[in-house]
Amino acid sequence: MALTRSFRETVVRRARENPAFRAALFEEALQNLVEGETEIALGQIRKVVSATMGFAKLAAGTGIPKTSLMRMLGEHGNPRTANLSAVLKAVARAVDVRLSVHAQPRELKRASLGRKNALFAGNDGGARHWAIAMTLIQTAKLNGVEPMAWLTDVLERIVSGRTKATELNALLPWNWKPSSDLALAAAA
Repeated sequence: MALTRSFRETVVRRARENPAFRAALFEEALQNLVEGETEIALGQIRKVVSATMGFAKLAAGTGIPKTSLMRMLGEHGNPRTANLSAVLKAVARAVDVRLSVHAQPRELKRASLGRKNALFAGNDGGARHWAIAMTLIQTAKLNGVEPMAWLTDVLERIVSGRTKATELNALLPWNWKPSSDLALAAAA
């Protein structure tokens, strides 16, 4: 079954339909912002804005012109701190997330999955494979699914032929139900 929507459209649709996904995407954007992955963070915030309030409502809520907001959250956006703060407050209200900062020891800090990690992939093909793998892992996490269990089960089902090509939609993280073999192994 061929995918007909772009990844961006899929993320925006999912964020519109699922408040927990929307909040997780916004929290991930904030984490990326704190860790210096500004371009990634601005892109994620842009997706949350598109999925929730849209730029016209955001402009009305912040007093910043719509075109300035679109430019600020664009690919090469460079927002002023005051403007970014206003945007973050408005988006946090829209997705019903309370902003707070909690320090955590370095050894507990999660790995950032930004573009810089792909620089160590060796070549362009390796970087593309890295991006695909990280997208799968993060999508599973955003849907409350343990990535290793999900990937193991999905790959086993596809390779064994237990899942037909017309049933691949059931293997997406938000539709996935563990196979009975996996459930038995987890219970043991």
